[in-house]
Amino acid sequence: PLEANQNNPVIIYVHGGGWKSGDKSEWNIPKIEYFCNLGYICVSINYRLSPEVKHPTHIQDVANAINWVEDNISLYGGNSSEMVLIGHSAGAHLVALAVTNQKYIEQAGVDIFNIKKACILDAGAYLIMNDLIYEDGNILEMVYSAIGDNSSPEIWMDFAPYNHIDSKKYMPFLVMAHSDSPYRVEVNRIFCNQLDLCNKQYVEYILDGYSHADVLSRIPIYF
Repeated sequence: PLEANQNNPVIIYVHGGGWKSGDKSEWNIPKIEYFCNLGYICVSINYRLSPEVKHPTHIQDVANAINWVEDNISLYGGNSSEMVLIGHSAGAHLVALAVTNQKYIEQAGVDIFNIKKACILDAGAYLIMNDLIYEDGNILEMVYSAIGDNSSPEIWMDFAPYNHIDSKKYMPFLVMAHSDSPYRVEVNRIFCNQLDLCNKQYVEYILDGYSHADVLSRIPIYF
């Protein structure tokens, strides 16, 4: 931030790319400048990619990165008890998984109560295999690349954030923003219905006419 005061909230960005591509540089200078001018410290992270690794390596890497930020961000003017997670596409899935299937951040030593908000941008892989609604074969290919062609039902269950929404545990406030494609609308509807059933707090933005890339590039509109 322009005036670091050792108490600035922290954004941790998780890039997309179908769990098999992408890089932390996706969180580019205009986004950094925008949020720094709002008083945030910005951190963009990488994680190992498929097909070289499979689930749960991606989420374990993300959880370990969050833990590093939690432990070290005070050295850069950040407040580790005011963290915001933002992810786009596959990164949005990983953010959703981090705050629902909380065993991974717990194993990494992260205090879930330090995560105050999770911004989930155009995610789609919320559900187990039999419930996924595919636009085309690309999503199926990416998911299989991420978890393996012969994964057990237990791996599918573990991979899907929907399965871990629990009324009995804390979850940060969720900002759900997604394009208006039928696939995105439907899977987000199902996910939000489960949030409602478990009395979780969130806001949903359906972005008419936005492409998958637009949902990320125009983030200040709804953050």
